[in-house]
Amino acid sequence: DFDDLRMGSRGPSEYLRPFYVIRQNSEDVIVANENPLVQKPTAYSQINLMQKIRFAPNEKWDFQYGFHWSETSSYSRYDRHIRYTNAGLPRYGQFDYGPQKWMMNNLSVLHQSKSILVDELSIRLAHQFFEESRISRNINNPNRQIRTEEVNAYSVNIDATKATSEKNKIFYGFEYVLNDVNSEGINENIVTNESTVGPARYPQATWQSIGIYLNNQYKFTEKTLLQSGLRYNQFHTTALCSPTRAALLTGRNHHAVHMGGIPEMANGFPGYDTIIPPEAATVAQVLRMNGYATGCFGKWHLTPMWEMGPGGPFDRWPTGMGFDRFYGILGAESSQYEPPVYDQTTPVSPHLGRENYHLTEDLVDQTINWIDRVSVSSPGKPFFCYLPTPAVHAPHHAPREWIDKFAGQFDAGWDALRAEIFQRQIEMGVIPADTELTPRPEEIMSWDEYPDRYKPVASRLMEAFAGFLAHTDHHIHRLLASLDERGKLDHTLVFYITGDNGASGEGTLHGAWSAPSFQNGRPEDPEWLLEHMDDFGSADCENHYNYPWAWALD
Repeated sequence: DFDDLRMGSRGPSEYLRPFYVIRQNSEDVIVANENPLVQKPTAYSQINLMQKIRFAPNEKWDFQYGFHWSETSSYSRYDRHIRYTNAGLPRYGQFDYGPQKWMMNNLSVLHQSKSILVDELSIRLAHQFFEESRISRNINNPNRQIRTEEVNAYSVNIDATKATSEKNKIFYGFEYVLNDVNSEGINENIVTNESTVGPARYPQATWQSIGIYLNNQYKFTEKTLLQSGLRYNQFHTTALCSPTRAALLTGRNHHAVHMGGIPEMANGFPGYDTIIPPEAATVAQVLRMNGYATGCFGKWHLTPMWEMGPGGPFDRWPTGMGFDRFYGILGAESSQYEPPVYDQTTPVSPHLGRENYHLTEDLVDQTINWIDRVSVSSPGKPFFCYLPTPAVHAPHHAPREWIDKFAGQFDAGWDALRAEIFQRQIEMGVIPADTELTPRPEEIMSWDEYPDRYKPVASRLMEAFAGFLAHTDHHIHRLLASLDERGKLDHTLVFYITGDNGASGEGTLHGAWSAPSFQNGRPEDPEWLLEHMDDFGSADCENHYNYPWAWALD
Protein backbone atom coordinates (compact mmCIF):
# COMPACT_ATOMS: atom_id res chain seq x y z
CA ASP A 1 0.00 0.00 0.00
CA PHE A 2 1.23 3.47 -0.91
CA ASP A 3 0.05 6.54 0.98
CA ASP A 4 -0.58 9.98 -0.49
CA LEU A 5 2.51 11.64 -1.96
CA ARG A 6 4.07 14.49 -0.06
CA MET A 7 5.73 17.29 -2.01
CA GLY A 8 8.97 18.84 -0.82
CA SER A 9 9.06 22.41 0.45
CA ARG A 10 10.70 23.63 -2.77
CA GLY A 11 8.20 22.09 -5.19
CA PRO A 12 6.19 24.19 -7.67
CA SER A 13 3.43 26.20 -6.06
CA GLU A 14 0.78 25.05 -8.55
CA TYR A 15 1.17 21.49 -7.17
CA LEU A 16 0.09 22.53 -3.66
CA ARG A 17 -3.21 21.03 -2.57
CA PRO A 18 -5.14 23.49 -0.33
CA PHE A 19 -8.34 21.47 -0.62
CA TYR A 20 -9.69 18.31 -2.21
CA VAL A 21 -13.05 16.74 -3.12
CA ILE A 22 -14.81 13.85 -1.37
CA ARG A 23 -18.17 12.23 -2.08
CA GLN A 24 -20.55 12.61 0.86
CA ASN A 25 -24.29 12.00 1.01
CA SER A 26 -24.50 11.81 -2.81
CA GLU A 27 -22.80 15.18 -3.19
CA ASP A 28 -19.31 16.40 -3.96
CA VAL A 29 -17.90 18.21 -0.95
CA ILE A 30 -14.77 20.37 -0.94
CA VAL A 31 -12.64 19.66 2.14
CA ALA A 32 -9.74 21.77 3.42
CA ASN A 33 -6.39 19.96 3.32
CA GLU A 34 -4.58 20.13 6.67
CA ASN A 35 -1.21 19.99 4.91
CA PRO A 36 -1.21 21.41 1.34
CA LEU A 37 2.10 19.63 0.68
CA VAL A 38 0.26 16.29 0.87
CA GLN A 39 -1.08 15.56 -2.59
CA LYS A 40 -4.53 14.18 -1.90
CA PRO A 41 -5.75 11.92 -3.37
CA THR A 42 -2.75 9.97 -4.69
CA ALA A 43 -2.75 6.86 -2.47
CA TYR A 44 -3.11 3.44 -4.07
CA SER A 45 -2.28 -0.22 -3.54
CA GLN A 46 -0.53 -2.73 -5.80
CA ILE A 47 0.16 -6.45 -5.83
CA ASN A 48 2.92 -8.20 -7.82
CA LEU A 49 3.42 -11.93 -8.39
CA MET A 50 6.28 -13.56 -10.27
CA GLN A 51 7.22 -17.21 -10.73
CA LYS A 52 9.74 -19.12 -12.84
CA ILE A 53 9.77 -22.89 -13.36
CA ARG A 54 12.39 -24.99 -15.13
CA PHE A 55 12.10 -28.70 -15.90
CA ALA A 56 14.76 -30.72 -17.73
CA PRO A 57 13.70 -34.40 -17.73
CA ASN A 58 16.80 -35.46 -19.67
CA GLU A 59 19.66 -34.09 -21.77
CA LYS A 60 17.43 -33.68 -24.84
CA TRP A 61 14.61 -31.60 -23.37
CA ASP A 62 14.57 -28.32 -21.44
CA PHE A 63 11.31 -26.57 -20.45
CA GLN A 64 11.18 -23.10 -18.91
CA TYR A 65 8.07 -21.16 -17.91
CA GLY A 66 7.77 -17.64 -16.53
CA PHE A 67 4.72 -15.87 -15.12
CA HIS A 68 4.14 -12.29 -13.97
CA TRP A 69 1.00 -10.64 -12.63
CA SER A 70 0.55 -7.15 -11.26
CA GLU A 71 -2.61 -5.25 -10.38
CA THR A 72 -3.25 -1.85 -8.88
CA SER A 73 -6.23 -0.30 -7.21
CA SER A 74 -7.82 2.75 -8.80
CA TYR A 75 -5.71 5.86 -8.28
CA SER A 76 -6.26 9.51 -8.94
CA ARG A 77 -4.65 11.46 -11.74
CA TYR A 78 -3.23 14.31 -9.69
CA ASP A 79 -2.60 16.80 -12.51
CA ARG A 80 -6.34 16.74 -13.26
CA HIS A 81 -7.28 17.35 -9.64
CA ILE A 82 -5.31 20.60 -9.55
CA ARG A 83 -7.20 22.06 -12.50
CA TYR A 84 -9.68 24.69 -11.42
CA THR A 85 -12.68 26.54 -12.79
CA ASN A 86 -12.71 30.30 -13.34
CA ALA A 87 -14.23 30.57 -9.87
CA GLY A 88 -11.16 28.87 -8.38
CA LEU A 89 -12.99 25.64 -7.54
CA PRO A 90 -11.84 22.11 -8.52
CA ARG A 91 -12.92 21.24 -12.05
CA TYR A 92 -13.33 17.50 -11.39
CA GLY A 93 -15.21 15.54 -8.79
CA GLN A 94 -13.43 12.40 -9.95
CA PHE A 95 -10.56 11.71 -12.30
CA ASP A 96 -9.04 8.29 -11.76
CA TYR A 97 -7.07 5.67 -13.52
CA GLY A 98 -9.01 2.47 -12.98
CA PRO A 99 -7.26 -0.70 -11.82
CA GLN A 100 -4.33 -1.55 -14.06
CA LYS A 101 -3.76 -5.25 -14.72
CA TRP A 102 -0.67 -6.67 -16.39
CA MET A 103 0.00 -10.36 -17.03
CA MET A 104 2.93 -11.98 -18.86
CA ASN A 105 3.40 -15.64 -19.75
CA ASN A 106 6.44 -17.14 -21.42
CA LEU A 107 7.08 -20.78 -22.31
CA SER A 108 10.39 -21.85 -23.82
CA VAL A 109 11.11 -25.37 -25.06
CA LEU A 110 14.55 -26.51 -26.23
CA HIS A 111 14.98 -29.92 -27.85
CA GLN A 112 18.26 -31.43 -29.03
CA SER A 113 18.03 -34.50 -31.20
CA LYS A 114 19.75 -35.78 -34.31
CA SER A 115 16.90 -36.31 -36.78
CA ILE A 116 16.39 -35.95 -40.52
CA LEU A 117 15.12 -32.35 -40.26
CA VAL A 118 16.63 -30.88 -37.12
CA ASP A 119 19.56 -31.10 -34.71
CA GLU A 120 18.33 -28.42 -32.32
CA LEU A 121 14.82 -27.00 -32.06
CA SER A 122 13.76 -23.98 -30.00
CA ILE A 123 10.12 -23.02 -29.46
CA ARG A 124 9.08 -19.85 -27.60
CA LEU A 125 5.45 -18.99 -26.84
CA ALA A 126 4.61 -15.67 -25.19
CA HIS A 127 1.48 -13.81 -24.16
CA GLN A 128 0.90 -10.42 -22.60
CA PHE A 129 -2.33 -8.94 -21.31
CA PHE A 130 -2.79 -5.36 -20.17
CA GLU A 131 -5.89 -3.52 -19.02
CA GLU A 132 -6.30 0.09 -17.99
CA SER A 133 -9.17 2.56 -17.71
CA ARG A 134 -9.83 6.23 -17.14
CA ILE A 135 -12.76 7.44 -15.06
CA SER A 136 -13.72 11.12 -15.03
CA ARG A 137 -16.59 13.28 -13.80
CA ASN A 138 -16.95 17.03 -13.44
CA ILE A 139 -17.66 18.30 -9.94
CA ASN A 140 -21.33 18.02 -8.89
CA ASN A 141 -22.15 16.37 -12.20
CA PRO A 142 -23.69 12.88 -11.94
CA ASN A 143 -22.49 11.80 -15.39
CA ARG A 144 -19.30 9.76 -15.22
CA GLN A 145 -17.22 8.71 -18.25
CA ILE A 146 -15.44 5.36 -18.13
CA ARG A 147 -12.98 4.48 -20.89
CA THR A 148 -11.41 1.01 -20.78
CA GLU A 149 -8.65 -0.49 -22.94
CA GLU A 150 -7.48 -4.08 -23.15
CA VAL A 151 -4.43 -5.28 -25.08
CA ASN A 152 -3.54 -8.89 -25.81
CA ALA A 153 -0.21 -9.66 -27.50
CA TYR A 154 0.76 -13.16 -28.64
CA SER A 155 3.94 -14.40 -30.28
CA VAL A 156 5.31 -17.73 -31.50
CA ASN A 157 8.94 -18.23 -32.46
CA ILE A 158 10.34 -21.50 -33.83
CA ASP A 159 14.04 -21.74 -34.67
CA ALA A 160 15.87 -24.84 -35.90
CA THR A 161 19.34 -25.84 -37.05
CA LYS A 162 20.45 -28.84 -39.07
CA ALA A 163 23.99 -29.83 -39.98
CA THR A 164 23.86 -31.68 -43.32
CA SER A 165 27.59 -32.35 -43.27
CA GLU A 166 30.70 -31.35 -41.37
CA LYS A 167 30.95 -28.22 -43.49
CA ASN A 168 27.32 -27.31 -44.15
CA LYS A 169 24.65 -26.11 -41.71
CA ILE A 170 21.07 -24.93 -42.34
CA PHE A 171 19.23 -22.43 -40.13
CA TYR A 172 15.49 -21.95 -40.53
CA GLY A 173 12.55 -20.69 -38.54
CA PHE A 174 9.11 -19.15 -38.23
CA GLU A 175 7.66 -16.20 -36.35
CA TYR A 176 4.04 -15.16 -35.75
CA VAL A 177 2.93 -12.06 -33.84
CA LEU A 178 -0.64 -10.99 -33.06
CA ASN A 179 -1.62 -7.80 -31.23
CA ASP A 180 -5.26 -7.17 -30.38
CA VAL A 181 -6.51 -3.87 -28.93
CA ASN A 182 -10.03 -3.55 -27.54
CA SER A 183 -11.30 -0.16 -26.39
CA GLU A 184 -14.75 0.73 -25.10
CA GLY A 185 -16.52 3.67 -23.53
CA ILE A 186 -19.37 3.83 -21.03
CA ASN A 187 -21.28 6.90 -19.85
CA GLU A 188 -22.77 6.27 -16.41
CA ASN A 189 -25.14 8.26 -14.23
CA ILE A 190 -23.97 7.67 -10.65
CA VAL A 191 -27.34 8.77 -9.23
CA THR A 192 -29.68 6.61 -11.35
CA ASN A 193 -27.06 3.92 -12.16
CA GLU A 194 -28.13 4.12 -15.79
CA SER A 195 -25.41 3.64 -18.38
CA THR A 196 -25.09 4.09 -22.13
CA VAL A 197 -22.39 3.34 -24.67
CA GLY A 198 -19.93 6.22 -25.01
CA PRO A 199 -17.01 6.99 -27.31
CA ALA A 200 -13.88 4.86 -26.97
CA ARG A 201 -10.41 6.39 -26.68
CA TYR A 202 -8.95 4.16 -29.40
CA PRO A 203 -10.32 2.28 -32.42
CA GLN A 204 -10.58 -1.50 -32.30
CA ALA A 205 -7.42 -2.83 -33.87
CA THR A 206 -5.83 -6.18 -34.66
CA TRP A 207 -2.33 -6.39 -36.08
CA GLN A 208 -0.48 -9.52 -37.05
CA SER A 209 2.65 -10.53 -38.93
CA ILE A 210 4.18 -13.76 -40.16
CA GLY A 211 7.86 -14.21 -40.93
CA ILE A 212 9.94 -17.13 -42.11
CA TYR A 213 13.63 -17.44 -42.81
CA LEU A 214 16.03 -19.94 -44.33
CA ASN A 215 19.78 -19.60 -44.16
CA ASN A 216 22.55 -21.87 -45.37
CA GLN A 217 26.17 -21.77 -44.20
CA TYR A 218 28.97 -23.64 -45.95
CA LYS A 219 32.46 -23.76 -44.52
CA PHE A 220 35.04 -24.06 -47.33
CA THR A 221 38.04 -23.82 -45.02
CA GLU A 222 38.77 -22.57 -41.50
CA LYS A 223 39.03 -19.06 -42.97
CA THR A 224 36.32 -19.05 -45.65
CA LEU A 225 32.53 -19.27 -45.32
CA LEU A 226 29.79 -19.12 -47.94
CA GLN A 227 26.46 -17.95 -46.60
CA SER A 228 23.22 -17.47 -48.52
CA GLY A 229 19.61 -17.30 -47.61
CA LEU A 230 16.06 -16.07 -48.05
CA ARG A 231 14.02 -14.08 -45.55
CA TYR A 232 10.50 -12.62 -45.56
CA ASN A 233 9.68 -10.26 -42.72
CA GLN A 234 7.70 -7.17 -41.71
CA PHE A 235 9.22 -4.28 -39.83
CA HIS A 236 7.20 -1.94 -37.63
CA THR A 237 8.04 0.89 -35.25
CA THR A 238 7.77 -0.16 -31.62
CA ALA A 239 7.33 3.42 -30.30
CA LEU A 240 10.38 2.92 -28.10
CA CYS A 241 14.05 3.46 -28.84
CA SER A 242 16.03 0.27 -28.20
CA PRO A 243 13.32 -2.19 -29.37
CA THR A 244 13.04 -0.46 -32.75
CA ARG A 245 16.82 -0.42 -33.18
CA ALA A 246 17.02 -4.12 -32.31
CA ALA A 247 14.29 -4.95 -34.84
CA LEU A 248 15.92 -2.77 -37.50
CA LEU A 249 19.37 -4.32 -37.12
CA THR A 250 18.28 -7.97 -36.77
CA GLY A 251 15.16 -8.08 -38.94
CA ARG A 252 13.29 -9.78 -36.09
CA ASN A 253 10.53 -8.87 -33.69
CA HIS A 254 12.04 -7.00 -30.74
CA HIS A 255 10.69 -9.49 -28.19
CA ALA A 256 12.29 -12.36 -30.13
CA VAL A 257 15.68 -10.71 -29.64
CA HIS A 258 15.00 -9.97 -25.94
CA MET A 259 14.69 -6.19 -26.40
CA GLY A 260 11.10 -5.61 -25.30
CA GLY A 261 12.21 -2.43 -23.50
CA ILE A 262 15.24 -0.25 -23.05
CA PRO A 263 18.34 -1.58 -21.22
CA GLU A 264 17.69 0.79 -18.31
CA MET A 265 14.43 -1.10 -17.59
CA ALA A 266 15.57 -4.69 -18.18
CA ASN A 267 14.02 -7.53 -16.18
CA GLY A 268 14.38 -11.31 -15.94
CA PHE A 269 11.94 -12.30 -18.69
CA PRO A 270 13.55 -13.50 -21.95
CA GLY A 271 11.74 -10.90 -24.05
CA TYR A 272 12.91 -8.12 -21.73
CA ASP A 273 16.36 -9.02 -20.44
CA THR A 274 17.99 -6.93 -23.26
CA ILE A 275 20.52 -9.71 -23.96
CA ILE A 276 20.36 -10.05 -27.76
CA PRO A 277 21.09 -13.76 -28.42
CA PRO A 278 24.09 -14.59 -30.61
CA GLU A 279 21.94 -16.51 -33.11
CA ALA A 280 20.13 -13.25 -33.96
CA ALA A 281 22.73 -11.92 -36.38
CA THR A 282 22.69 -8.21 -37.18
CA VAL A 283 22.72 -6.93 -40.74
CA ALA A 284 26.28 -5.74 -40.05
CA GLN A 285 27.40 -9.30 -39.20
CA VAL A 286 25.83 -10.69 -42.37
CA LEU A 287 27.34 -7.99 -44.59
CA ARG A 288 30.78 -8.25 -42.98
CA MET A 289 30.84 -11.99 -43.71
CA ASN A 290 30.05 -11.06 -47.29
CA GLY A 291 33.01 -8.74 -47.69
CA TYR A 292 31.63 -5.39 -46.50
CA ALA A 293 33.39 -2.86 -44.34
CA THR A 294 31.01 -1.98 -41.50
CA GLY A 295 30.89 1.12 -39.34
CA CYS A 296 28.57 2.45 -36.62
CA PHE A 297 28.69 6.12 -35.65
CA GLY A 298 26.30 7.55 -33.05
CA LYS A 299 23.92 6.22 -30.42
CA TRP A 300 23.94 2.45 -29.80
CA HIS A 301 21.61 1.82 -26.80
CA LEU A 302 21.54 -1.97 -27.23
CA THR A 303 24.08 -3.10 -24.63
CA PRO A 304 22.84 -4.45 -21.26
CA MET A 305 23.50 -1.96 -18.48
CA TRP A 306 25.83 -4.31 -16.60
CA GLU A 307 28.00 -4.71 -19.72
CA MET A 308 28.53 -0.99 -20.30
CA GLY A 309 31.97 0.19 -19.33
CA PRO A 310 35.54 -0.01 -20.57
CA GLY A 311 36.07 -3.32 -18.79
CA GLY A 312 33.59 -5.12 -21.04
CA PRO A 313 32.50 -7.73 -21.88
CA PHE A 314 32.18 -6.38 -25.42
CA ASP A 315 30.05 -9.12 -27.04
CA ARG A 316 27.02 -6.84 -27.31
CA TRP A 317 28.89 -3.66 -28.12
CA PRO A 318 28.85 -2.62 -31.80
CA THR A 319 32.32 -4.13 -32.32
CA GLY A 320 30.99 -7.46 -31.03
CA MET A 321 27.88 -7.39 -33.22
CA GLY A 322 29.28 -6.98 -36.68
CA PHE A 323 30.78 -3.49 -36.83
CA ASP A 324 34.48 -3.10 -37.65
CA ARG A 325 34.36 0.51 -36.49
CA PHE A 326 32.43 2.20 -33.68
CA TYR A 327 32.49 5.82 -32.57
CA GLY A 328 29.66 7.16 -30.44
CA ILE A 329 27.73 6.79 -27.20
CA LEU A 330 26.47 3.54 -25.67
CA GLY A 331 23.50 4.84 -23.67
CA ALA A 332 20.14 6.48 -24.30
CA GLU A 333 21.09 10.14 -24.46
CA SER A 334 23.87 12.60 -23.83
CA SER A 335 24.90 16.21 -24.04
CA GLN A 336 25.77 17.21 -27.58
CA TYR A 337 28.52 19.44 -26.24
CA GLU A 338 30.14 17.14 -23.63
CA PRO A 339 29.26 13.58 -24.71
CA PRO A 340 30.65 10.36 -23.13
CA VAL A 341 32.05 9.01 -26.40
CA TYR A 342 33.68 5.63 -26.97
CA ASP A 343 36.18 5.13 -29.79
CA GLN A 344 35.85 1.38 -30.40
CA THR A 345 35.86 0.29 -26.70
CA THR A 346 38.01 3.12 -25.32
CA PRO A 347 36.38 6.13 -23.59
CA VAL A 348 37.44 9.47 -25.11
CA SER A 349 36.56 13.13 -24.54
CA PRO A 350 36.55 14.71 -28.02
CA HIS A 351 35.05 17.98 -26.76
CA LEU A 352 38.04 18.92 -24.62
CA GLY A 353 39.94 21.83 -26.12
CA ARG A 354 37.33 22.39 -28.86
CA GLU A 355 35.31 25.51 -28.16
CA ASN A 356 32.55 24.99 -30.75
CA TYR A 357 32.31 21.21 -30.49
CA HIS A 358 29.00 19.51 -31.36
CA LEU A 359 28.51 15.72 -31.41
CA THR A 360 26.50 15.56 -34.66
CA GLU A 361 29.24 17.40 -36.57
CA ASP A 362 31.89 15.13 -35.03
CA LEU A 363 29.98 11.95 -35.96
CA VAL A 364 29.65 13.01 -39.58
CA ASP A 365 33.35 13.94 -39.71
CA GLN A 366 34.25 10.52 -38.32
CA THR A 367 31.94 8.82 -40.85
CA ILE A 368 33.45 10.66 -43.83
CA ASN A 369 37.00 9.89 -42.63
CA TRP A 370 36.16 6.20 -42.20
CA ILE A 371 34.66 5.92 -45.70
CA ASP A 372 37.77 7.63 -47.12
CA ARG A 373 40.09 5.21 -45.28
CA VAL A 374 38.13 2.21 -46.54
CA SER A 375 38.21 3.54 -50.10
CA VAL A 376 41.95 4.24 -50.01
CA SER A 377 43.05 1.04 -48.29
CA SER A 378 40.58 -1.29 -50.03
CA PRO A 379 39.47 0.26 -53.36
CA GLY A 380 36.18 -1.16 -54.56
CA LYS A 381 35.28 -2.69 -51.19
CA PRO A 382 31.58 -2.06 -50.39
CA PHE A 383 30.67 -0.49 -47.08
CA PHE A 384 27.72 -0.50 -44.71
CA CYS A 385 27.40 2.60 -42.54
CA TYR A 386 24.93 2.87 -39.65
CA LEU A 387 24.67 6.49 -38.48
CA PRO A 388 22.11 6.70 -35.62
CA THR A 389 22.75 10.25 -34.41
CA PRO A 390 21.73 11.00 -30.79
CA ALA A 391 19.85 13.91 -32.39
CA VAL A 392 17.03 14.70 -32.06
CA HIS A 393 16.66 12.95 -28.71
CA ALA A 394 16.58 15.28 -25.71
CA PRO A 395 18.46 17.29 -24.66
CA HIS A 396 17.75 19.53 -27.65
CA HIS A 397 21.19 21.04 -28.12
CA ALA A 398 21.86 23.18 -31.19
CA PRO A 399 23.91 26.29 -31.94
CA ARG A 400 21.96 29.48 -31.27
CA GLU A 401 22.09 30.58 -34.91
CA TRP A 402 20.23 27.44 -35.92
CA ILE A 403 17.57 27.93 -33.24
CA ASP A 404 17.09 31.58 -34.19
CA LYS A 405 16.21 30.54 -37.76
CA PHE A 406 12.83 29.42 -36.36
CA ALA A 407 12.10 32.44 -34.16
CA GLY A 408 8.36 33.11 -34.04
CA GLN A 409 7.38 30.15 -36.23
CA PHE A 410 5.57 28.33 -33.42
CA ASP A 411 3.87 31.25 -31.71
CA ALA A 412 0.46 30.05 -32.94
CA GLY A 413 0.78 27.00 -30.67
CA TRP A 414 0.53 23.23 -30.88
CA ASP A 415 -3.07 23.05 -32.14
CA ALA A 416 -2.20 25.21 -35.15
CA LEU A 417 1.02 23.29 -35.80
CA ARG A 418 -0.80 19.96 -35.85
CA ALA A 419 -3.39 21.28 -38.30
CA GLU A 420 -0.62 22.70 -40.48
CA ILE A 421 1.28 19.39 -40.55
CA PHE A 422 -1.92 17.52 -41.36
CA GLN A 423 -2.72 19.82 -44.28
CA ARG A 424 0.81 19.53 -45.63
CA GLN A 425 0.58 15.74 -45.52
CA ILE A 426 -2.68 15.89 -47.49
CA GLU A 427 -1.10 18.14 -50.12
CA MET A 428 1.97 15.90 -50.45
CA GLY A 429 -0.12 12.74 -50.75
CA VAL A 430 1.41 11.23 -47.62
CA ILE A 431 -2.08 10.43 -46.31
CA PRO A 432 -5.34 9.95 -48.29
CA ALA A 433 -7.22 13.11 -49.24
CA ASP A 434 -10.31 12.05 -47.25
CA THR A 435 -8.38 11.49 -44.01
CA GLU A 436 -9.98 13.14 -40.97
CA LEU A 437 -7.82 14.75 -38.29
CA THR A 438 -8.51 13.22 -34.89
CA PRO A 439 -9.56 15.62 -32.11
CA ARG A 440 -7.22 16.73 -29.35
CA PRO A 441 -7.56 14.41 -26.30
CA GLU A 442 -9.05 16.03 -23.23
CA GLU A 443 -5.87 15.18 -21.31
CA ILE A 444 -3.93 17.72 -23.41
CA MET A 445 -4.47 21.40 -22.70
CA SER A 446 -5.27 23.53 -25.74
CA TRP A 447 -2.98 26.41 -26.70
CA ASP A 448 -5.79 28.85 -25.87
CA GLU A 449 -6.07 27.39 -22.36
CA TYR A 450 -2.33 27.48 -21.77
CA PRO A 451 -1.22 30.50 -19.68
CA ASP A 452 -0.12 33.41 -21.88
CA ARG A 453 2.75 34.14 -19.49
CA TYR A 454 4.47 30.85 -20.34
CA LYS A 455 3.73 30.71 -24.08
CA PRO A 456 7.09 32.34 -24.99
CA VAL A 457 8.83 29.52 -23.09
CA ALA A 458 6.85 26.86 -24.97
CA SER A 459 7.56 28.53 -28.33
CA ARG A 460 11.28 28.80 -27.63
CA LEU A 461 11.50 25.15 -26.57
CA MET A 462 9.95 24.14 -29.88
CA GLU A 463 12.28 26.49 -31.76
CA ALA A 464 15.21 24.72 -30.08
CA PHE A 465 13.90 21.35 -31.25
CA ALA A 466 13.36 22.58 -34.81
CA GLY A 467 16.85 24.12 -34.88
CA PHE A 468 18.29 20.84 -33.60
CA LEU A 469 16.56 18.89 -36.41
CA ALA A 470 17.60 21.38 -39.10
CA HIS A 471 21.18 21.30 -37.83
CA THR A 472 21.13 17.49 -38.07
CA ASP A 473 19.71 17.57 -41.60
CA HIS A 474 22.49 19.96 -42.59
CA HIS A 475 25.22 17.57 -41.48
CA ILE A 476 23.52 14.53 -43.04
CA HIS A 477 23.46 16.53 -46.29
CA ARG A 478 27.17 17.20 -45.77
CA LEU A 479 27.77 13.44 -45.64
CA LEU A 480 25.75 12.84 -48.82
CA ALA A 481 27.59 15.69 -50.55
CA SER A 482 30.92 14.10 -49.65
CA LEU A 483 29.77 10.83 -51.24
CA ASP A 484 28.71 12.74 -54.34
CA GLU A 485 32.10 14.48 -54.57
CA ARG A 486 33.84 11.09 -54.43
CA GLY A 487 31.59 9.58 -57.11
CA LYS A 488 29.93 7.14 -54.70
CA LEU A 489 26.43 8.54 -54.20
CA ASP A 490 24.88 7.12 -57.38
CA HIS A 491 25.62 3.55 -56.30
CA THR A 492 24.96 4.02 -52.56
CA LEU A 493 21.60 2.98 -51.10
CA VAL A 494 20.48 5.50 -48.45
CA PHE A 495 17.75 4.95 -45.84
CA TYR A 496 17.04 8.11 -43.85
CA ILE A 497 14.85 7.44 -40.81
CA THR A 498 14.05 10.62 -38.90
CA GLY A 499 12.68 8.94 -35.76
CA ASP A 500 12.73 5.46 -34.25
CA ASN A 501 9.88 6.00 -31.81
CA GLY A 502 7.94 9.15 -32.66
CA ALA A 503 7.86 12.39 -30.71
CA SER A 504 8.65 12.27 -26.99
CA GLY A 505 6.02 13.27 -24.44
CA GLU A 506 8.36 13.25 -21.45
CA GLY A 507 8.85 17.02 -21.18
CA THR A 508 5.88 17.72 -18.83
CA LEU A 509 3.21 20.36 -19.43
CA HIS A 510 5.58 23.31 -19.12
CA GLY A 511 8.67 21.74 -20.71
CA ALA A 512 12.02 21.26 -19.02
CA TRP A 513 15.28 23.11 -18.49
CA SER A 514 16.86 19.97 -17.01
CA ALA A 515 15.87 16.50 -18.20
CA PRO A 516 16.75 14.90 -14.82
CA SER A 517 13.95 16.96 -13.28
CA PHE A 518 11.13 15.08 -15.01
CA GLN A 519 13.12 11.83 -14.97
CA ASN A 520 13.02 12.05 -11.16
CA GLY A 521 9.40 13.17 -10.94
CA ARG A 522 10.15 16.79 -9.98
CA PRO A 523 8.80 19.08 -12.71
CA GLU A 524 10.37 22.52 -12.73
CA ASP A 525 8.59 25.72 -11.82
CA PRO A 526 7.52 27.47 -15.07
CA GLU A 527 8.75 30.74 -13.56
CA TRP A 528 12.23 29.22 -13.45
CA LEU A 529 11.91 28.25 -17.10
CA LEU A 530 10.80 31.76 -17.98
CA GLU A 531 13.86 33.23 -16.27
CA HIS A 532 16.25 30.85 -18.04
CA MET A 533 14.89 30.85 -21.61
CA ASP A 534 18.22 32.07 -22.96
CA ASP A 535 19.83 28.80 -21.85
CA PHE A 536 17.72 26.63 -24.17
CA GLY A 537 19.87 24.76 -26.67
CA SER A 538 23.11 25.56 -24.86
CA ALA A 539 25.48 23.43 -22.78
CA ASP A 540 24.06 25.06 -19.62
CA CYS A 541 20.87 22.99 -19.66
CA GLU A 542 19.21 19.79 -20.92
CA ASN A 543 16.04 21.24 -22.39
CA HIS A 544 12.99 19.36 -23.63
CA TYR A 545 9.73 20.69 -25.11
CA ASN A 546 6.22 20.58 -23.57
CA TYR A 547 4.38 17.32 -24.13
CA PRO A 548 1.57 18.92 -26.21
CA TRP A 549 4.20 19.57 -28.89
CA ALA A 550 4.75 15.80 -29.03
CA TRP A 551 1.03 15.34 -29.68
CA ALA A 552 1.22 17.87 -32.51
CA LEU A 553 4.26 16.22 -34.08
CA ASP A 554 2.90 12.67 -33.93
